[in-house]
Amino acid sequence: MGGGALANRWKLDLDEVIQKIESGDCMFFVNVDSDPVAVKVAVDRKGKKYIKTVADGDFPTHLLSLPECP
Repeated sequence: MGGGALANRWKLDLDEVIQKIESGDCMFFVNVDSDPVAVKVAVDRKGKKYIKTVADGDFPTHLLSLPECP
């Protein structure tokens, strides 16, 4: 899932985030130690797509440490 709070709060489900990244419509970033880090689409061993930061290994540690958007 993705979300943000620039001018207005917004929230997207995981499938929407994956579609927007893959289509090139949007890029998503999170702050890691005050630095912006891009979010990318990855595929697990079973072929299921998920998102993680470019700074993560196989497990989306940075995204899982974020609070859930209300």
